[in-house]
Amino acid sequence: MSGTFRQNPLADGTSKRLSEKPAVLVVDDEESIRETLRVVLENQGYRVETAETAQQALKAAELARIHSVLLDIHLPDAGGMDLLEPLKHTNPDMGVLILTGNASVETAAEAVRRGAWRYLTKPLNLDQVLQAVRESVERQRQLQLQRETQDELECRVRQRTQELAEANAALRKEIEERKRSERELAAVREELAAELKEMVRLHELGTRLSPEVDFNELLREILEASVSLLGSTMGCIQLLDHRRNVLTMDAAIGYGPGYADLFCEAHPGFAACGCAWRRGARVIIEDVRSDPVYAERGLRAAAARAGYRAVCSTPLFTRTGEFLGTLSVNFRQPHRPSDRELRHLDLYARQAAEIIEAASRRLERERIEQRLEVLVHERTAELGKAYDRLRDELEWRQVAERALRESERKYRMIVENSPLGICHFDAGGVITAGNEALLQMLDGDRKDLIGSELLARMADPQMREAIQAVLAGRCATYDGRYTSMLTGKTLSLSAHLAPIQDDEGVIQGGVAILQDVSARREAEQALHRRSEELARSNADLQKFAYIASHDLQEPLRMVASFLGLIQHRYGGRLDGDADTYINQAVEGARRMQALIRGLLAYSRLSTQSHPRAAVSCRKVLEQVLSNLQSRIDETGAKVLYDAMPTLKADEIQLVQLFQNLIENALKFRGNGDPEIRITAENRDGGWHFCVRDNGIGFEPEYAERIFVIFQRLHSQDRYPGAGIGLAVCKRIVERHGGRIWVESDRGRGASFHFVIPQQAAEGDLPQ
Repeated sequence: MSGTFRQNPLADGTSKRLSEKPAVLVVDDEESIRETLRVVLENQGYRVETAETAQQALKAAELARIHSVLLDIHLPDAGGMDLLEPLKHTNPDMGVLILTGNASVETAAEAVRRGAWRYLTKPLNLDQVLQAVRESVERQRQLQLQRETQDELECRVRQRTQELAEANAALRKEIEERKRSERELAAVREELAAELKEMVRLHELGTRLSPEVDFNELLREILEASVSLLGSTMGCIQLLDHRRNVLTMDAAIGYGPGYADLFCEAHPGFAACGCAWRRGARVIIEDVRSDPVYAERGLRAAAARAGYRAVCSTPLFTRTGEFLGTLSVNFRQPHRPSDRELRHLDLYARQAAEIIEAASRRLERERIEQRLEVLVHERTAELGKAYDRLRDELEWRQVAERALRESERKYRMIVENSPLGICHFDAGGVITAGNEALLQMLDGDRKDLIGSELLARMADPQMREAIQAVLAGRCATYDGRYTSMLTGKTLSLSAHLAPIQDDEGVIQGGVAILQDVSARREAEQALHRRSEELARSNADLQKFAYIASHDLQEPLRMVASFLGLIQHRYGGRLDGDADTYINQAVEGARRMQALIRGLLAYSRLSTQSHPRAAVSCRKVLEQVLSNLQSRIDETGAKVLYDAMPTLKADEIQLVQLFQNLIENALKFRGNGDPEIRITAENRDGGWHFCVRDNGIGFEPEYAERIFVIFQRLHSQDRYPGAGIGLAVCKRIVERHGGRIWVESDRGRGASFHFVIPQQAAEGDLPQ
């Protein structure tokens, strides 16, 4: 007995409705929200209807097939809650999403109770809105598919029931065939029930195919259904790892120990799954103990440990024929599935392939989106950096161009206004440019000068050598005389020549800077003559001072001696005026002797020199303090000094320098005990000494005067002396290449500073 299924018109209608563009109705009294949602949804491929009032919304829902509704809870003519039931009446599967700015648990519960599918709060998150709309449309389609599938199944049952009724009528005509017909009918009913059960199971799995459902959980459910379909308790799904080109275990149930270790990875041709992969077709092994596929690599022993004797491996393909993996069902005894079981198994394999393909597409889409985000971020960063670099480069170029123009302007101004003659010449020695000073110096005009050879203008072997050196890449100098061919005027010229190179270092020519040094040469000659005359005059003056001071001592000693005898012999015998005259004469003679001795010592600084050697300033101070010990004890002075350096100097003059400065501090002491501190510091290329006291000091305006010979700030009666000591100190310091100065204020003591340069301290001293 056979029957014919009539084509179900619902199938065509279902496919058309599933392929049509989903429609979304946006109901909100705020135009900005309606327009924003309309633009966003249309960009996502939805057909969008909008309504401002409840009446407009109902009319739109009745006129068009709406899949999902975005409904504001507050409308001008009705509440959104009151509109739920009429909207659901137009399409029971319609997904309604409530929009409100006042969210509460009670409001959400009431909306769900009245038929709302989701509850969204304002301000709206567009990503959440799109996700909710996608889920609502998908749910509406799944409900529609479920209802239409149920209708199709009922139609098929009615068709089969009709066929069975016809068969029963025929069987009633033939009593002898009644039992056979009844058995066939029971078998058909059993088969239909099994098919219906499997279709329902497939439909349930299909409705769960969404991004929110766990991929591995769906695979395991399909595996369990496939294993149950074939009456087994063990099986596995293995997926292709494209990178390593192996099958990996993604779901498995019912196996004994050791199976997962051996079959965690499978290559083409390995066991039943590998053979199904290689052949691209189902592989059924009824008994692994006799099948040659399990004859190698200990597969039979592994199968025995896992607890199976037979296996059925079905390859999984995408709709485009791309291999995805295998679905394998194992049996504890030798077994071969029936054709009906294999047909149903193909349905599960198809469902598994769709799940895997959908998951792969989702993962690939996510990967692409992530990659696009990374690329966009990287490109944005690169563009930002490139923009910054371009902006910086443009700014730098503008600054450089301005600096170049300014530099060229300054260079041109300097060259044109320079009193020095400047000319450029090429590699052949031909003058290519020159300033006004050069024209005046060489007595020529610009037309005659530019293009002429420099050697033709200055025919001098020394100039030829200088130009050759420049063209060889070296700087050169020239000092000579130039006679003008036009006027016959002769000049003394000094020139500096330098090469000009390009970026590759090739000599392109040179530049010559000429200076008329005629006046300087004449001045140098006059200065030389004057220096010689001054040297002779100074020598004569020093010789005269030495001879005069030396020759004056003998008659002065005689005068002083006789005055002393008169004072000794006749003191007190004459009248009071005579004693006063005698005392003043004796005191004047003594002062005159002191002046002559000081003048003699001052002149000896130039006429007598001692060998320079390494001198310890500490030992010099020790000698000075020893020389002045009685004077120090008499005044109660305290002399302190820090660590002192070793200098290359005239030791005798250094002793005289420190002794004069310390004696000066002891002489001009204040009311308290004198305190003198001596320091030395190496700085600025020399040794900086300071002799500081707490004496009477003086006004700052006398800081220069006190170093002049015979200049005094106090009367002879109060502070006796010749006025030569500090002048001697200045002469000694200057002979050592240094300088001396003083800082003081009345009543605050004085600080005498002097510096001896490092080169003078470490090398030969100037004479």
